[in-house]
Amino acid sequence: MNMQRILRIVGGVIAIVIAFVIYPMVLTATQSILTYAHIASFTGMSSVAAIAPLIIFVSMIFGGGLMVFQGAKGSGKDLGMKNIIMIVGGLIAIVIMLLLFPTILASAYTIITDAHIADYTGLASVGAIAPLVLFVSSLFGGGLLSWTGLGKPGKGGF
Repeated sequence: MNMQRILRIVGGVIAIVIAFVIYPMVLTATQSILTYAHIASFTGMSSVAAIAPLIIFVSMIFGGGLMVFQGAKGSGKDLGMKNIIMIVGGLIAIVIMLLLFPTILASAYTIITDAHIADYTGLASVGAIAPLVLFVSSLFGGGLLSWTGLGKPGKGGF
């Protein structure tokens, strides 16, 4: 077994451990989003935020497990420092977004409850859906960054 395979297996185990370590922060941040007083003002936000912790957890465990599997099988590209930074950076980006999201909701609520919002065509509608779009795109972006760092499968699939 070469060093790259061992590094991938160890990296996968570390990724699973990190998933369990940072998951309480994910739950706390998501709970603060769900308990935001005016969450009902934003279209679909409470439904998507309620399912986000499950998607995040399954994705982190799947990514770590895939790294272990690729290391054991000897597939996937070699992991370099750039790949590790991308994997960890994607997770950190998601956690930071979750922690800062109540501030985004408060700002968006200020916009959609402005006394002169009717003077601007469509601003109320866009303001009500914008937090959901930002939330989903941030989750997708962080996940894509981590997935890209994981690398494409080697010959013959994963």
